Amino acid sequence: MYFRCRRLIEMKKSILDLANVLSQPIRENGRIHVEALRAREGASQGEVACGVYEDMSAEAIAVAEYFSPLWFAPDRLSVPDSEKSSFAVLVRKRSQIPEIEAALRAAGMPVEVLGVGGLMHVAEVADLITLAKVIVDPDAGASLMRHLTGPRINLGAADIAALGRYSRSLSEKAYSDSNNRASKIALGNPAQEEADDQIQGSLIDALDEIAGANQNDFSSIGYARLVRFAADLRRLRSRAAGSLLDLLSELESYLFLDSEVALRDWPQSGRRHLDRFLDEAAKFSRSGGSIQDFLVWLSIAESEEGGLKSGTPRCAKRRRHNSYDPYGKRCGVGCSRHPRTCDEEFPKLWSRTR
Repeated sequence: MYFRCRRLIEMKKSILDLANVLSQPIRENGRIHVEALRAREGASQGEVACGVYEDMSAEAIAVAEYFSPLWFAPDRLSVPDSEKSSFAVLVRKRSQIPEIEAALRAAGMPVEVLGVGGLMHVAEVADLITLAKVIVDPDAGASLMRHLTGPRINLGAADIAALGRYSRSLSEKAYSDSNNRASKIALGNPAQEEADDQIQGSLIDALDEIAGANQNDFSSIGYARLVRFAADLRRLRSRAAGSLLDLLSELESYLFLDSEVALRDWPQSGRRHLDRFLDEAAKFSRSGGSIQDFLVWLSIAESEEGGLKSGTPRCAKRRRHNSYDPYGKRCGVGCSRHPRTCDEEFPKLWSRTR
């Protein structure tokens, strides 16, 4: 067998030298021919650094400390934004990303996470979709929970439990007030009872009727937030029959997503995922579909296409190499780091096949 790898343009000499040392036993084996990796002409020497840390938090801090002097180096800051180098952190597990991202942001460096999922899994787009589900689907309890526990409502566990008890009490009352199952079977609709009770007992309908709940079951702040949120949902729900784009724009304004992404990233390209999502909504609205139809289409896109294609990465737009990319893809990389190559997370030598 014969394996040949093209010259690696981005890699520094020291990195390829280490890779050749690691692959030397394969070349000495003789059964498989593997050519040594070669750097391009003019490639710099580079640096290979290793570290041992107690846990992932310590390593995330070390990653930020390693990159900080490079990011804020006077030589880098003196050049135009279009010419600044960027850095990448490549990880082996997605679970490593949040701590590394938090450490980099705490050090004052902007972060862009690439390769994690489709457009529908981006935080601001997911907030928009879940709020739309809450408006039109009384059974979208999971979507409601995202917003109840999110930064806008920030409901505590005790208040969430109280809302659940209130929902169950409404369901029990509706069941006791309804006709018995035999009468409904006689009317030719045996499934009506189950459907009615499920809807009347939903968290969303309980929230809509929160004014009738016992305030003593909730904290004063939590109850006030629920009442205000219920009023906001009624107002937004009144616009559900209008234009799809107008509704989505209203939801975006309500969630302050424009300000959030501008603070998290930078104003020039922080909206790229929202704009990409609104473009998809605009294409869909040309067929005259409603918000309910759009949500059904998104559900199919999530299962069949992984949640739509994400917005263009910032580093691919106008050659802006000014961010960290902690996962798998690199754009204009000046330096990269690979955390956590330990026994539990390094690729296994042998895998079981079935």
